[in-house]
Amino acid sequence: MFQSSKVVDAFGALRQGEVPSDVDFDSVYSYPVQRLSEQHWTPVAVAFVAAKLLVRDKESRVLDVGSGAGKFCHVGATVTPARFYGIDQSNFLVEEAQSICQLKGITNAEFTLGNALDLDWRQFDAVYLFNPFFENIGPSSRLDRAAELDSKIFMESVATVENKLREMPAGTRVVTYYGFGGKMPVGYKPYFKSPYRGDYLRAWVKIAAEEK
Repeated sequence: MFQSSKVVDAFGALRQGEVPSDVDFDSVYSYPVQRLSEQHWTPVAVAFVAAKLLVRDKESRVLDVGSGAGKFCHVGATVTPARFYGIDQSNFLVEEAQSICQLKGITNAEFTLGNALDLDWRQFDAVYLFNPFFENIGPSSRLDRAAELDSKIFMESVATVENKLREMPAGTRVVTYYGFGGKMPVGYKPYFKSPYRGDYLRAWVKIAAEEK
């Protein structure tokens, strides 16, 4: 059963431009999801800043690669008018994310069951990456115990992301938190970097060829 008493205040705080604690915000999720929050879900303070870095206007379409229970998208859709798209390979987490949208009346976020690497990222204006493939090499980081521990899968996934980022048009924005395991391709200009909880929140924008 979802708990909503504290989260009414947490979402209200976000709408007022304030950042609630993760404990208060996470109380909207089921207990199993709350337990995963500290290691697997983006902190509210990071999601708040990241969303604003990614969004240009209400027409912006933001992809969250490996969205889990949807916390980043829930925050982003609350503090910006843009549309957020989460995709994850866990049916349980996708259903949880969708349920929160219904519970909180969030209409500008949607979630899909699947592999983000199978999508054409060019349908989006911005991409958020929170170390989405680490569970393939970190035993303690596996959300899905069926997920295969395989460095080859990890490297192939990272290479696919690098290729997809190369294909994106000028103006594409990318934000990473704890990276994604690879390097940003040539053509991306960094415009933000800030430390948070042992790593960095970083932002890039893809520039036109003549501006490289």
